[in-house]
Amino acid sequence: MPDVAARYNLVLVDNDGIPAKQVAQTTTQMGVQTFYLEGGMKYLSENLATSSQSTINSKELADA
Repeated sequence: MPDVAARYNLVLVDNDGIPAKQVAQTTTQMGVQTFYLEGGMKYLSENLATSSQSTINSKELADA
């Protein structure tokens, strides 16, 4: 997990933002930089800016 924590930021999105906020606070305290979408899915914009982020699947995460 230390490699993952150093290389990636997590972004959590749920229906209303409440559970995501709680998990983000906990994981950030554990050393994994984690963000959440305040207000949940209703604040997810169709016009999101894109950037060159990498995506990994669960096997890649476990291997890391």
